[in-house]
Amino acid sequence: MLKGRVPVLSMVYLPYLWLLTVVVAGLMAPLTPAFSAPMSLADQAVEDPAIAPSYCPGVRFSIQTPPLSSEPYIQLTVDGQTGPFLIDYAATASSVEKGVLATGDAPITLAGPALPGLPEQNPFLVSDRDITALGVGDQLGVIGTDMLSQVVVEMRYDNANDEHLLVSRDCDTRALAEQGFWRFDQTGFFSADPTQQIRPNVPVLFIDFQAGLHGGAVGTKTWAQLDSGYGDGVRPYSIDINEAYYAQLVAADLPLVEVDSLEFNDCQGTLRTDRVYVLPGYWLRLEDAEGAAMYRQASFYLVRKGQGSGQCGGIATMDEPAAQFGASFLRVLGQIIFDPANESVWVLPTTFR
Repeated sequence: MLKGRVPVLSMVYLPYLWLLTVVVAGLMAPLTPAFSAPMSLADQAVEDPAIAPSYCPGVRFSIQTPPLSSEPYIQLTVDGQTGPFLIDYAATASSVEKGVLATGDAPITLAGPALPGLPEQNPFLVSDRDITALGVGDQLGVIGTDMLSQVVVEMRYDNANDEHLLVSRDCDTRALAEQGFWRFDQTGFFSADPTQQIRPNVPVLFIDFQAGLHGGAVGTKTWAQLDSGYGDGVRPYSIDINEAYYAQLVAADLPLVEVDSLEFNDCQGTLRTDRVYVLPGYWLRLEDAEGAAMYRQASFYLVRKGQGSGQCGGIATMDEPAAQFGASFLRVLGQIIFDPANESVWVLPTTFR
């Protein structure tokens, strides 16, 4: 699945320029507090006994994030070159940057990355993105779920002074529920063997809404992809929704209030307009497959995705109601274990520590 994100300079620099412009003009809705600065490349953190232990020991990588954003970059070596790769659970194919690790446009097989459970050489698509992530450096590529579905990843955003992930071949997750983790069943969504799936191989959580802190679910539940590559630093806690889910919310008489619209080019260069909404008086619910609420949040944005070219894939091209979390939610979730072999995602929310 190709991802229809803003290319090149607009993807990296313009959101910050746009943010400064609208803040000065007083036109932007209030934003949540800015996130912490990018992590150092070195793993020198001292263990804090207040932080939950790791349950899936493996190869450790420090997470780097751009300022005001949360997308996880880690340093990997591919074809002898070391640099930042984006860990993107909503990209179904890994890729490298043209002119850095490849000269042509055709898919290429390269040595690396050296992750447990992966072969010594792996296939990559070639993309001409030329992305420089502020505070991270020149992006060498993207690791997608073609590789991430073959390993266990424990992602740790629960300690701002030591954001990291652990990669292992497998993990004994039988005791996680006793430790307070919530299990999200990924059947039909995310698996080490996605051959029987009709949807892209992307992990999901489930969302609904409620009126106020103590209201019950309004009955608009749908699945939402965990898009770790979706940088929503301009509007933290953004959730993309497709046209089918927007229609479902309208049919439920939810008070959607449009606060902005965004125009940009999709992955094919086609102009797309996304409309941004808020739901005054309503809280977001993160639920398991049975409807139990793991977490509630009052501040969020709903971004109604335009159709664009239709060739970039993603939820905008789907007929069923669907949504997609921005990467800022990774910090809400705190400690996440992606366990594709058991078709599970385990979450221990930071808020509940």
